Amino acid sequence: MMQGVNETKGRWWLHALFVIVALLHLLPVWRVEYLPTVDGASHVYNATVLRELTTGTPAFQRVYAADLRPYPNWLGHAFLWLALGVVPPVVAEKLLVSIIILLFLGGCWRLAGIVDLRSRMYALLVMPLTFHVLLQMGFYNYSLGAAIALFAIAEAWESRGKSGWRPVAATAFWLVLCYFGHALPAAVALLFAVVIWAVSLSIRGWRSEWQQGLAFVPTTALLLWFALQPKAPGGHWTWAGAVMWEPLLRVAILLTFSLRQLTFGTAIGIAFGVLIAATVALENIDWKRRRLIVRERDAFLLLTILAIVLFLAAPLSVEEGLVLKARLLLFPYLICLPWLSPRLPRVLLVTVFSVVALGNVYYIRECWKRSAKDLAIATAPLPGAVPLRTVIALNFDHGSPHSLLPLYSHTVSYGFADRRLIDLGNYEAALGFFPVAFRAGVRRPPIIDIEMHPGDFNPDAYADVIDYIYVWKMPPGAPLASRLDAHYTLIVDGGDATLYGRK
Repeated sequence: MMQGVNETKGRWWLHALFVIVALLHLLPVWRVEYLPTVDGASHVYNATVLRELTTGTPAFQRVYAADLRPYPNWLGHAFLWLALGVVPPVVAEKLLVSIIILLFLGGCWRLAGIVDLRSRMYALLVMPLTFHVLLQMGFYNYSLGAAIALFAIAEAWESRGKSGWRPVAATAFWLVLCYFGHALPAAVALLFAVVIWAVSLSIRGWRSEWQQGLAFVPTTALLLWFALQPKAPGGHWTWAGAVMWEPLLRVAILLTFSLRQLTFGTAIGIAFGVLIAATVALENIDWKRRRLIVRERDAFLLLTILAIVLFLAAPLSVEEGLVLKARLLLFPYLICLPWLSPRLPRVLLVTVFSVVALGNVYYIRECWKRSAKDLAIATAPLPGAVPLRTVIALNFDHGSPHSLLPLYSHTVSYGFADRRLIDLGNYEAALGFFPVAFRAGVRRPPIIDIEMHPGDFNPDAYADVIDYIYVWKMPPGAPLASRLDAHYTLIVDGGDATLYGRK
């Protein structure tokens, strides 16, 4: 009895420590004005467009329409849309990112403890993955989906052997919710849940497990519908050079601000290797009889191997580079957590994991502070624009001196949202699988042209439909400057950031 009391006290101590460290992960979010991500500002802007469409703003309704089909990418936009009803755009984004962080950490906590509660200590091990490269890219819907996928997988495991429709409904709920975050983590969660179900079927038989298979039907149908859409994301793929072990072994998903993060990732990769070897020695080998032990918990070892195979086998996209692989790289480190041995020295490991996690939070906070100060410069000219007018952005330099990522790609969208400007260069509305779309017949420049070749833009062709042209870091003597003079006048000269208005 005394042992049980001590174990309960130990779990409460671990629980309290986890909550404190998790909440400290919010410090970088709330200590900056603008979150230094690549696409985050675009999501904020498009949620603003949804808000304008909902309130019936004619200027926005003439250009945009809400696409109400059941696409992924809805979840983050829907939250931002709701939040914009009570808080400014930048605060709405911080609330969303805070939820993503807490959901991810909560999902790690729940998943790590579903086989043995003592293994929850490993949720601290993966805390540095909270600020993975996809979150830093501003892929909020993917990040939501990845966090929710952890709950879906945990629910599928805990539903084994349970009768009735409640566990079926719970698993189906998490999978469908994951889909409306992002299709890829939903597909991964669905695959892992099916494997868990298959393992349980082999142990318990059809009679007790057949109902759980019905939990997969709604998400499977949604994924098939999405895959059959003519404009579903994809592109040209290649398997040449696709098998990459180094990103996996060095936890390259941490690489966002500095190459030093690869050293940090390598240390975490080594820690995973040591823990995996220790787990095999403690849990899977009977040293007295010299034989291998296989139990149901080893389904998570199978899922870990499957996650690694998915990453290695995934092709490269010509358009998106390593983005697909990066989206798959997160899962091998997470899905193995319940499998790691709970019999290793807990106090020592928890102490080390906590110190490492807090050190990473401090590092990210400092990086975000440096980057956010410069991002504010990019939006400075926008108060000079009259609301409800059309605008495009011509960006000659997407890079940041403080990051390896192109943080300046869409920063100006914060200013567009604040000033309620109508962006005719809105890439999300042009792609066809986001909640906002351009209306048919809207005359606008091709997105790829203004994104990739801003210096070639011809103002003469669109002077009658574009009220403002925002320019970031135009090189001195660029031909675009003289072409702008024919129809536009310089309204605000902010140095690197300038705003031109139609004459």
